[in-house]
Amino acid sequence: MIDERLLSQKFKSFWNELLPMLTPSVVHVINTCDSQRALIEDGKPLGPVEMSAETRDPAVIAETGYHIARIAYEQFVHVADVVNDPEMLGTASSLAIESAKRFSTEIVDFSDGLSSLEVREAMRLAYRQEVYRASLADSATARYALNLPGAGFLSPVQIDLATSHFLVEVKAVNRNLTSKDIRQVVTYILLRFMRDGDTWENVAFLNTRLGFVYEFPTQSLLRSLSGDKSIVELSYTFRDFLFLNDVQIGESRF
Repeated sequence: MIDERLLSQKFKSFWNELLPMLTPSVVHVINTCDSQRALIEDGKPLGPVEMSAETRDPAVIAETGYHIARIAYEQFVHVADVVNDPEMLGTASSLAIESAKRFSTEIVDFSDGLSSLEVREAMRLAYRQEVYRASLADSATARYALNLPGAGFLSPVQIDLATSHFLVEVKAVNRNLTSKDIRQVVTYILLRFMRDGDTWENVAFLNTRLGFVYEFPTQSLLRSLSGDKSIVELSYTFRDFLFLNDVQIGESRF
């Protein structure tokens, strides 16, 4: 079994067949088009979150920010309340460290906890997530860490954030959108369609580090990247690939 991150990075010939229009030039256009907008509060852009020189592991800080926002929403408080509560903040940082361990071979020692500057950085990331989530018309339906069953050799997946109408992929990185990010979200869309016969109306790529979000109507995004194939066609191709008996997922066989 493999996870959706690895699936989005490998199997290039399959992805080229499924999404033939997802080329570097198209990704460049996506990164410069009107679908990108700044996160706004009180009519002003929130701006990026600069990485502190004291930050030991950006991935841990990013995950801590995500979990601060999640806990705040689930406990009906604001991100500042989570940061000011040692127990809730400890839970957020512990979950972040465990998550980072699953995806990194270089483990930073956080036995002494996060520094005050690292906590502040994570809080600023979380706040941008809170502002964006609250801006969604159906924010009351939001769910964090939404699980979807896998298929074939793909493990079950967990989605960062979703509402009734929006799938939100949360990033906190110093880079623009990549084809890998798009493939990962397409994976979520098709898994949801395979399970429910339906999917989210819109897709959002939220980058809390840079302070902006990309938003797309799901059907338009899929059709533009697939050469005008329907989601039904795409889901059949996706399912058939995942259940192929002769796909080798061992070492160096992608």
